[in-house]
Amino acid sequence: EDYDYVTIKYSSAGVPLWTNFYEGMGYTVDKAAAMTVDGSNNVIVTGYSWVGGTNYDFVTIKYSSAGTPLWTNSYDGPTHGMDQACAVATDRDGGVVVTGQSAGVGGSFDYATVKYSSAGVPLWTNWYNGPSDKSDSVCAVVTDRKGDVIVTGYSDGGTSGNDFATLKYSSDGVPLWTNRYSRLRTYSDDRALAVAVDHNDNPIVKGVTTDGFTTIKYSSAGVP
Repeated sequence: EDYDYVTIKYSSAGVPLWTNFYEGMGYTVDKAAAMTVDGSNNVIVTGYSWVGGTNYDFVTIKYSSAGTPLWTNSYDGPTHGMDQACAVATDRDGGVVVTGQSAGVGGSFDYATVKYSSAGVPLWTNWYNGPSDKSDSVCAVVTDRKGDVIVTGYSDGGTSGNDFATLKYSSDGVPLWTNRYSRLRTYSDDRALAVAVDHNDNPIVKGVTTDGFTTIKYSSAGVP
């Protein structure tokens, strides 16, 4: 079936103000996965779509507050396999950070995080491949007051099973730290699903583990 992105804005009273559709090439599924609003009330939507290559790619669209399309960008990973954006955030300068899964060498998924300027210019791209070289599934992204980027999700650690895997990048894309967490240390299924930062730029990660919910707070330097 041919599904498209659809984005609708309502007034505070619930009156529809505008509706925008996005249809990729090939009349295939276009799946919007996440949305955010920047400091100027522009709307950024991300997900994945077939844009004419060999597989699905990240597709990110920015609309003005009035619904005017400002830019559309796609990201195709180096193996030209399946790329699925799942989360988006903006920084204080209006920069846009998109993260998701991207097919790596051998077919397993890795984290892929892409930053665009407010005008849609690609600034940097970072990948994360976990220690077992198996599937890594990123789930959430946030930026702090300095514009640094924190992404989290879960990653196969081999004998530890799926682990929380949280990474911090500088606003310029420099990797600052990586932290992994396994609840039971051996063959547990631990999946980080959400991330936030407090007023001191300390990241807080929450997810599900083998025996319940787990919340971890790190310092801005990555110390649990």
